[in-house]
Amino acid sequence: MRGATDAVRVVLGRLAPWTGRDAELPTHLRGVPGDYRAERAARLAARMIDPGASGAAPAPEVAVSDPDLRARLRAELATHLRRRQPRPVNRKPQQCRS
Repeated sequence: MRGATDAVRVVLGRLAPWTGRDAELPTHLRGVPGDYRAERAARLAARMIDPGASGAAPAPEVAVSDPDLRARLRAELATHLRRRQPRPVNRKPQQCRS
């Protein structure tokens, strides 16, 4: 494959004689045994029905926010923004380098 401009074409060319003859390959070279798509679909369906079936931890409960807490935090943010010092503006013109 050294010097090949299209490596995929080289690999496909080497595999072309095996087209339709995969049953002749040794078992360990045939790929994933069984119908792996159906197994994955079944696992996903089971997880949709019972979220705990996958072994993953359930999602944490979302806390409902408190309106009083939100108002207090808004007031603290407004106070912070009022205290903040404005940034100095550099009004000196930039010189262009030629």
